[in-house]
Amino acid sequence: MYDNDGNELKCPACGWRGLLEDFDQVVLLGTTHVHCPSCDANLGSREHVSQRAA
Repeated sequence: MYDNDGNELKCPACGWRGLLEDFDQVVLLGTTHVHCPSCDANLGSREHVSQRAA
């Protein structure tokens, strides 16, 4: 989901790119989930997205 330098997140559903802060973040049952602002795809929890970047 991240590019080579790890700074930009890419939505696997539509290809929209941006920093994590550019993506919508929705709290569901106490967990923050990251959603694409272009297609509203759920990319998973913020922790999951952060782990994928490591």
